[in-house]
Amino acid sequence: MAAYINSYIFWFGIFSFLTLNCCKATESKRLLIDDPSYVQSQLHQINIDIQDLKTKLAEKDINLIQMQNVMHGLADRLNQKDNQVTALQTSVDEKTTQIQNLTGLVQSLQNQAADLETKNTPIAFYAHLKSNMALSGMKTHQTIIYNTVDLNIGNAYNNGNGLFTAPLSGTYVFGIATGTLDGSHASVELVLNGVVKGVSWADSMDHNDRAFATTSTPLTIKAGDIVMARIGVAIGGNSLESDQYIRCSFSGFRLY
Repeated sequence: MAAYINSYIFWFGIFSFLTLNCCKATESKRLLIDDPSYVQSQLHQINIDIQDLKTKLAEKDINLIQMQNVMHGLADRLNQKDNQVTALQTSVDEKTTQIQNLTGLVQSLQNQAADLETKNTPIAFYAHLKSNMALSGMKTHQTIIYNTVDLNIGNAYNNGNGLFTAPLSGTYVFGIATGTLDGSHASVELVLNGVVKGVSWADSMDHNDRAFATTSTPLTIKAGDIVMARIGVAIGGNSLESDQYIRCSFSGFRLY
């Protein structure tokens, strides 16, 4: 019996709750129907809200379009800058090529000028013995030092040791003049870097008279090569003569 009463109370409560809510909903509908001004007010507010949203959306669209225009403008400016940079780089490359070409041309002209200067550089010398030189104290292959210098263009001949040192490469012509007194003879060798290239032999050994011999020798030599005159294998008698009658000399010049 108690269970039956409890069940009845439960279902009665459910029924009462549903009936109350239904009445409230019905009342709300009745109020909306009975008060048109309220409905109009709500609709008007909704329209206002919608228009406000449309206005804000339109503003956003305008802002978006403006931002797109700005971005397009920036992109155009960036493209212009890229084109300017490309043009400048092309110009720099062209100028660099021109500078390289001009540098090469200048170097070529400098080389040509140096070659011309070298070709036109005069080199010549002439030296002789100041006085007679006794043969008795001289040895085979002894360097003859021609101590009196009359000409030394280019300062290539050294009258301290009798050596000519070529300052420039080229073709040279060297001359040796040798004189001997009565009863004397001597061969004089022209030597390039230790190698004999020419010989003159003055021989008055078997007669009482002076003897005189000359040689002219063209040589192609390099800068730094050494040329000298020295006593050869034939030597004897009194002396080499170098006075007012005969001059023993060593000379040379650069032909080209």
